[in-house]
Amino acid sequence: YNIWKAISKISLKTLNQLENIISNENNSKELRSAVASATLPCLPCVGIFLSTFVMIEEGNNPTVDKNSFNTIPKKLLALTLANENCFYSIKISNLLSESSDF
Repeated sequence: YNIWKAISKISLKTLNQLENIISNENNSKELRSAVASATLPCLPCVGIFLSTFVMIEEGNNPTVDKNSFNTIPKKLLALTLANENCFYSIKISNLLSESSDF
């Protein structure tokens, strides 16, 4: 018995759409697009951010030459963190500025 015959066409279509979204092809392009267009607040995919951090760190030299520090990776990390902060309705920076401990 083929179990897939028991599943409705609508459910199969939904499954195919979800499989497309979570595909690793093109550096998870569909998942990144879905997260970028999500209604806020939402929970971002932590794996995407961790993968981005690893790629930034491993894909860039820490120095340009013996006397120069490469700032591009740090700027990319900061930009990625800033983008993650946009997923929350309360900005982390607001919480820090309201706290007397910082």
